[in-house]
Amino acid sequence: ENCVETYNYNIKNVAILEDVRNLYNYYSKLKKIKQLRPLVVVGGPPCESHSLANRDRIKNPYLRVCSEGGELLLWMLKIIEYLEPDIFIIENVVGMKDCLPIIIQN
Repeated sequence: ENCVETYNYNIKNVAILEDVRNLYNYYSKLKKIKQLRPLVVVGGPPCESHSLANRDRIKNPYLRVCSEGGELLLWMLKIIEYLEPDIFIIENVVGMKDCLPIIIQN
């Protein structure tokens, strides 16, 4: 939170700290960010849905991506696709690997 406030105060008022599912409520700000041609987009969707350590995770990758929590990865990738940054940083969890074909289709 402090990082976003500092960035917005010192550089440009475009940094957003928000649940990725709510970002379309900030369309005008996203449009402004896209016009600035962002170099980096950083996101951390929760990994519980994909983590191999989660004994209760859904085994079917399609259902896992569509589940609450699992779908946050898709939302993050939609934002990345829209903004077209040079680089994006997103948490990598081994269990996401079997979801890649589903993610690519969407």
